[in-house]
Amino acid sequence: MRLFNPYDSQIIRALVNSRRKLSTLQISKATRISYNTTKKHLEDLEKEGTVKNRSIGRKNQWWIEEED
Repeated sequence: MRLFNPYDSQIIRALVNSRRKLSTLQISKATRISYNTTKKHLEDLEKEGTVKNRSIGRKNQWWIEEED
């Protein structure tokens, strides 16, 4: 497992604190990170299995599954 950079940490924190699924735009606004940067980091985090993603129409919903 790699260390998370500051962007990844902010994105993960926003998802954990929300306790619900968020869109890329919602995460971008919550973290004050540009939309494109947020999207890139979310896609990288998804590839690593850190976050989950579901597309609904033109929007993506992102979340972190809690471990039991």
